[in-house]
Amino acid sequence: MLTHLVLGVLLGTAAPSAGASAPPSKLAATDSKAAPAKPAAKGATGAAVSETYAYLRDERTGAIRKVPLFSPEADTTAVAKIREEMITLRELSSALAASHMAGHAGPAHQKKREFGPVLDRLLSARLIVLEARETGIPELPEVKAEIADFRAETLRRIVKNRAVKDAKADPAEVEKLFNESSVEWQVRSVLVQKEDDAKKLAAAVKSGKSFDELAKQLVAEKKATGGTSEAVAPDKLRPEIAGAVRQLKIGAVTEPQKLSSDGFVLVKLEAVRHPEDAAKRQAAVDRALAVEKGLVLRRYYEGLVKQYAKKDDKLLAALDFEAEKPGFDALAKDTRPIVQIQGAAPITVADLAAAIQKKFFHGIEQAAKSKKINREKDDLLSFILAERLFDLEAARAKIADSPEYKTTVTEYTNSLVFGTFVQKVIIPNVKVSEPEIKKYFEQHKSDYTYPAFYKLDGIGFTRAADAQAAVAKLNKGTDLGWIRSNAEGQLNPDDQTLHFGGTVVSKALPKDLLPILATTKKGDYRLYSSEGQHYVVQVVEYTAPSVQKYEEARSDVGQKAYDEKIGRAIEEYAAKLKKAYKPKILITKLGN
Repeated sequence: MLTHLVLGVLLGTAAPSAGASAPPSKLAATDSKAAPAKPAAKGATGAAVSETYAYLRDERTGAIRKVPLFSPEADTTAVAKIREEMITLRELSSALAASHMAGHAGPAHQKKREFGPVLDRLLSARLIVLEARETGIPELPEVKAEIADFRAETLRRIVKNRAVKDAKADPAEVEKLFNESSVEWQVRSVLVQKEDDAKKLAAAVKSGKSFDELAKQLVAEKKATGGTSEAVAPDKLRPEIAGAVRQLKIGAVTEPQKLSSDGFVLVKLEAVRHPEDAAKRQAAVDRALAVEKGLVLRRYYEGLVKQYAKKDDKLLAALDFEAEKPGFDALAKDTRPIVQIQGAAPITVADLAAAIQKKFFHGIEQAAKSKKINREKDDLLSFILAERLFDLEAARAKIADSPEYKTTVTEYTNSLVFGTFVQKVIIPNVKVSEPEIKKYFEQHKSDYTYPAFYKLDGIGFTRAADAQAAVAKLNKGTDLGWIRSNAEGQLNPDDQTLHFGGTVVSKALPKDLLPILATTKKGDYRLYSSEGQHYVVQVVEYTAPSVQKYEEARSDVGQKAYDEKIGRAIEEYAAKLKKAYKPKILITKLGN
C-alpha cells in the first residue's frame, strides 16, 4: 500500500515509489520508537547535553509554555490541531529524528531547530487520513481485514515481548560466538610457480626443515613470491585455502594448494588471535540474546500448553490428509476436536485443514501427491495452538487497553488508510506524458551518466626515491616490464593497496589518484604515493564518461518522473485540505 511513497512524501527522506505494494509499515513520522536519543547523555567533551524544549502557545490565553522534548508529557502535548485531531510533540520529535537519520538535517539544521517542513508533512498526512475517513476508506473490506490481522499480530507480539523481556545473553555463548567471528590468523604464505617445486618444498618441511628459510630461498631464486608474515581473517582467504588452514595446528604448513594458473600456494599457521572488535562483540551479544529469547519463549509456550491445553495425540496421528478416503474435503468439515483449550474454542480437524489449505494454496491435490501435507500437520497445529494461547494471554493481561498497543495500531491504521486513499483517489488521476519524461531526463542527466573507466599498469615501491628513479628511466624509453623484473625496492604484491590489471571504474580508484590521472594521456607515467607506498602508474586505456541514451534509460526515467508527479499531486491535494480544515499550529519554536 505505497509504504515508500508515504514515507517519501511525508518526511522528504526518500524518492516516492508508485509501484510499491508491500503491506504498509507504520508511518515513520509517527513512530514513537524512533525518538531521538535522550539528551541526558554526555557529549564528546564530557559536558552534559542541554535539554531541548518545545515552546507552545496556549489556545485560550495565548501564553507560552515550554515542554521538554523527551518528557512523558510529550506523548499528550499537541503541537498542532486539526479540529479534534492533534499532532503530538512525540510525533514531531520522532519525525525530526527520522528526517535527520535520512540525511535531511545537517548541523546547520539542528542548530536552527527547523521543524516547520517536517510538521507540515505530518499535517498533510493527517489531513489526508481525515479525508480518507470521510470517504469511508477504513470501512473497505480489504482495509478492515488488514487492520484486524494487524491487531491480532500486535497483541501476540506484545505478549511474546513481555515473556522474554528479562532474557539475558549467556556470557559463555557470547564468547563462543565472538571467537568464531573475530578469529584472525597470523600466516606466512608462499606462491610457487611450478608444481614440482611446491611438492619439494612440502616434502622438505615434513622432513623437519624450516618453511621460512625454504620459502625465502625460493623467492630469492624467483621461483616463488610472497614469504612474508601477515594477519588475515579467514573470510578474506579463498574458501579452499581457509579450509586447509583451519585444519592446521600452530606451526604446521598446508599441502600445496592449486590456484588455477597462478601456481601453488603453501601456508604456514603461525598464530591464532581474537582481537577485540566492539562491533563483532555486539553482534555476538545480539545473536546470543536472540538464542536465549527463543529458548525462553519456547519454555513459556510449553508452560501455557501444559496449563491450558489438552491434545488428542491419537486422533492427530490417525489423521491422513493425503489419503483418498475420507478425502481432504471431508476433513475440512470435520468438527472433532484435536486440542481442547481452557477458556477458548477447541482446535478442530477442520481448523487444521484450513491451515493446511492456506499453506498449500497453490494446490492441495499436488501437495498430497508429493506427500508434503502430513509431515506439516504437527507444526501447523503447534502454530494454531500458539496463536490461541497467546490470544488468551493478551486478553488476560488486557493488552488491548495498553498505550503501547493503542499507539501502534493507530499508527498502522493511519498508514494503511493514507496509502489506500492515495492508491484509489489520487493516483488514478496522475498521468505522465512523454515530453514530461524527456524533461525529467534532461534535468537529471547526471544520474544517467556512465563513469570513466581506466585500465592501469604500474609498479609499487617501498621508497619514493626508487619510484622517481623508475619514472625517469621509463620516460627515457626503458621498458616497463624490464623495470618490473630488475628494479630494487619493489613492494610485495600481496602488500600493495593499489592493484593493476583489468578495467576499473573511476569510482573504485583512490580519490587522490583521480586528479593525477585527469591530466594523463594514454601511455604516460605518473607518480602516486599513499600510506607509505609509492607507485609508478601508467594509463593503458581510458574510456571517458558518457551520458546514457534516452532510449536505454526510458524505463527508469519514466518511473521516477511518474513517482515525482504523484508526490506533487499528494502535496497539492493536502494543500487544498489545509485551506478547508484550517489546522492550528501551537508550537512556536524548539530550543534550549
